[in-house]
Amino acid sequence: MKNTLCAGLLLASWLSAQQAPSDEDLAAAVARYQELGLPMPPADAKLVLLLPKWGREPQQPAFRLSTQADGAVLYLFGTCTGTSPRRVGAVEPLAKPLGAEELEVEPFLDDFDRDQSLALGLQLWARGYREVARGIVQRQAHGQRLLDRTAQLAAAHWHAQLHESDEPLERIEQRLRAAVALLPAHGSPVAAGVAFPWMQPWSQLVDQLACSIAKPMPGLDAETALVLAMVHSRRPGGLALEADEGDAPFDAVVRRGFAIVPALLRHLDDDRLTRARTIGINNMRSYTRPLGELASDALLEIAGDVIPCSTQWARRVVVDEARAWWAAASQQAEDEYMVASFLRGHTGAMHILAAKWPERLFLAIVELVESTPERAGGDVVDAIADGSMRKAQKVELLERIAAASLDGRLHALRRLADVDEDRFCARFLEVLASAPKEMPKEVWTSPHGSLGHLVVLTGKRDVWHAFVRTARSMPIGLRMQYLEPFAYRYLEDRQRRERLACLAAFLDDEEVYDVAASGQQGPHAAFTFSQLAMRDFAAHQLAMMFRHDAIGGPKSTATEWAELRERVRRSLQAVGVAPMVVDGGK
Repeated sequence: MKNTLCAGLLLASWLSAQQAPSDEDLAAAVARYQELGLPMPPADAKLVLLLPKWGREPQQPAFRLSTQADGAVLYLFGTCTGTSPRRVGAVEPLAKPLGAEELEVEPFLDDFDRDQSLALGLQLWARGYREVARGIVQRQAHGQRLLDRTAQLAAAHWHAQLHESDEPLERIEQRLRAAVALLPAHGSPVAAGVAFPWMQPWSQLVDQLACSIAKPMPGLDAETALVLAMVHSRRPGGLALEADEGDAPFDAVVRRGFAIVPALLRHLDDDRLTRARTIGINNMRSYTRPLGELASDALLEIAGDVIPCSTQWARRVVVDEARAWWAAASQQAEDEYMVASFLRGHTGAMHILAAKWPERLFLAIVELVESTPERAGGDVVDAIADGSMRKAQKVELLERIAAASLDGRLHALRRLADVDEDRFCARFLEVLASAPKEMPKEVWTSPHGSLGHLVVLTGKRDVWHAFVRTARSMPIGLRMQYLEPFAYRYLEDRQRRERLACLAAFLDDEEVYDVAASGQQGPHAAFTFSQLAMRDFAAHQLAMMFRHDAIGGPKSTATEWAELRERVRRSLQAVGVAPMVVDGGK
């Protein structure tokens, strides 16, 4: 009888969850949503319906938050904020009634399991779109109670804030704990960090985070304090590890070198949560990296990848092997160990040498450049430019690398511009004078096609004029490749007037590039066209810089190109920029 009663109650609960929620259910869910600190659009944030690149449906609803300095619009999509490449279809107040079947909610492909349909539905309900909201909130119901789903959404949202925001860890822990307390006992678990995907209860994750924010004991030694500060690290793991561009808490540990190794060994099994994340792939779930993983990473950076690891996915040193390595390495002079490690190809040693023995690093890099210049890659160049060597030493090494390795020239000259602009200009003028006049086999990957990325590093008139003369003397495909970077957004306002004037100098260049017959592969300049005149390429780039709606394309007619050239000429005149007048060349 008891089992039958329990089964009946469960069935009734399940059937209730399948039904469209009542007004009371939705009101309670909205109240819980707000109570758990989930984002609601401000009252003045208008509802916007975003259209796909082509067509009118499906429409993606979002709330417009603000317009950024570069003109990009920031939207609230459920619990996430961001920009969108979609077109604006309609803005509140809407001319037509909303229909749930016309609306699309992007799932935000991640492993946080955030139910954005629920978030958007509750936001629309609070805004007064009652019937639409009722249909949207049920899209991912899967038989769960609305209040349980709201708590699950809050837990996932606050877990994500470890990585997506700068919210203090203490606030995240409080909000996450409040959400987890409202989850049913059988609530969805969260991914954990081990070699193979497994799941842990939310309560365990909250306890780990509580350890992360615990105040350290009085009198803690400096090395241990630095290791514990890696709870604020965002150093990625897994396949993203190689793309790491520096992380202050992690780098502060590595620069201590041998001095911090004992503290790292003590924390290899530490499961405190950090702000770092390993991104999943295929059947591997993403997870928040524990402190022990970062301690392992730091140890490998110091040791030089000579300690065996347990797995390739969640790479972690074998503790006994790490202790054995330290027993031997601690008997050696640290500077000698690091120089030998650097010359073997381990760039982690370079950062320690830069922090502790910059003179030893200078001599080691000279030896590297003279013996194997192709190994002096971006990490080495950055260590030179950002390190504590004397300016003259930096200039000497960067010039050596630029001269010794064609592939390394771009980055070496770019960083030389940061160190000494005059020396950069002198070397760049030499590069322009000796630039080959033949079209590279693959221009988009060739160092010879990258000179447009370098000229923007200076505003000196003689350098820009030399650049234009060199571009005019080149085959048209290489000429376009030179000028292609000028519309890149990463440049922001750097040498904007020079870029505009340079492009304007080619608005009368009628030579036509037969792209289809060029044999070029990959995303080179004008690769989307079959044929393109140089003057139209210049107009296309200028239109992008001026953010014109019409920028020209593969199907544009001769009349449309002529109209575009006139529009960009008017835009140039409006900002007071004339074509760059240069003697010589074509």
